[in-house]
Amino acid sequence: MKLRHILYAVLLAVLLASCDGSVLVEVVTAEDTPDKNYQKILGVVSGTVYYQNNKGLFSNSSSSEQGSDIYSKVLQGENTLVANSNGALVQYSCLYDSQYLLYFQSDRNSNDGYRSTIGLYDLNSGTNYPSVPLSVTGVTATSDGYWIKGLHEDGGLVVFDDANDKVYLCYPAPAMVNSSAVTFTALTDSNSVLDVANTSSMQYDVGAYYFQRTQAKTYSMMTRVHKVNNDEEDDDDYDADLYFFKWNSGVPSLLAKSSGTHPYRPANFVINSSEKAAYVLCTNGRLYKYSLVSETATEIDYKSSGYSYGTGCMMYYISSGGKEYIVTKPNYKSRAIIVLEFTEDTAGATEIADFDDSSLRKGFAYRLDSDLINCFYELRTDVSSKSNLLAGTNESGMVSITINWDNVTNNSSSNGSTSASEQYDTTL
Repeated sequence: MKLRHILYAVLLAVLLASCDGSVLVEVVTAEDTPDKNYQKILGVVSGTVYYQNNKGLFSNSSSSEQGSDIYSKVLQGENTLVANSNGALVQYSCLYDSQYLLYFQSDRNSNDGYRSTIGLYDLNSGTNYPSVPLSVTGVTATSDGYWIKGLHEDGGLVVFDDANDKVYLCYPAPAMVNSSAVTFTALTDSNSVLDVANTSSMQYDVGAYYFQRTQAKTYSMMTRVHKVNNDEEDDDDYDADLYFFKWNSGVPSLLAKSSGTHPYRPANFVINSSEKAAYVLCTNGRLYKYSLVSETATEIDYKSSGYSYGTGCMMYYISSGGKEYIVTKPNYKSRAIIVLEFTEDTAGATEIADFDDSSLRKGFAYRLDSDLINCFYELRTDVSSKSNLLAGTNESGMVSITINWDNVTNNSSSNGSTSASEQYDTTL
């Protein structure tokens, strides 16, 4: 035996003696980690999912069986729909009317600022139009364009009117989106226009925009931030008004706005099944409940969940058997899925009662407890028994999951199932 072979054998023996073996097994059996950072799932059209990640806008159809085992499943191709150009990242995007991808890219001259054009990809023709003229009716135009504060999955465009210090929620005008021009319309209801005129003692700005979509209903929540000092914003300095919107046929209408300022930074929100209450989850773990029985959203109660959450975290609502469940993912990669449970409140008037929480790592949570969940999308809901979702993660790819409502708090395979990473099914 050659000397180098003897040295290799000695080194291997040392490794085996110093390890319990589990590390070697883990290395051998570990799945490949996709090089993807999912940011938004924009929608699913004819079995093809459209999404935004850290490299641009993509499409991908669901996986198909090529053999009898899971390793024989392959994706039916991945195509870049909107490629970054000259290092300009896609900042905001949406899927409009199941036909157009609308998007904004960052650039040196308008980094999250004034815009006069918008990008458009036509799914029907497969053609990309990177600079389509943009207009917003109902908002005073400036010489440079519009100060864009965000474009979101439901088509909601948050625009700052620099001339009048006001913020508007806008939406794509019907029949006014094509390759020649894209026109948005601002809400004109006085309750939906946010007057953010600054004074010497109080500074206002747009806070954040949150979005909740199911197959039946779409909601959004926008915050108007009160900066109480010149320090960097954190939870202790966060005061905001909350605006809850319901979307019908691509047009938002105001459900309610808060009567007083909300004291902590929201992580996400849900509206209950009767549309009489909103749950707002904060980054510090506090869960606030608001009554929506009128256009004034009144704070009812709050409880601490005991966990911390990231902005835009997974927050999925289920109503079943006289209970309300909120499926969440705390702001740690290795944290389990947490299900918050309450007694159902169809009147939207009672405090948070019978609060309970469950920690899940099995069933539908099996592949979601080892990474951050950046986005999710409801594929289908059985009105009496289960939900099917897509979930995009920070590092581990995308999966499809099935949640069984009757066992949603059970930490076992009875609560549902999950696909392997990047082998998701959009036809569940």
